[in-house]
Amino acid sequence: MESEKVKEIKKALECCRHSIKDGCKDCPYHNPNEDCQEFLIWNMEDYINELESENERWQEKEGAL
Repeated sequence: MESEKVKEIKKALECCRHSIKDGCKDCPYHNPNEDCQEFLIWNMEDYINELESENERWQEKEGAL
């Protein structure tokens, strides 16, 4: 099951893949006063870091078995 964070990131990437002007209106990160792509990148980086930490925990847990 996908988390809401993953769904938002995937939707934003889909919007960015299309024309910037056409895709932005449906983007969950759209904010006309800020750089939404920069915000999206920060969120992707945070999520990747979370996944890496979770993967490390699983590897440590498996090693302890």
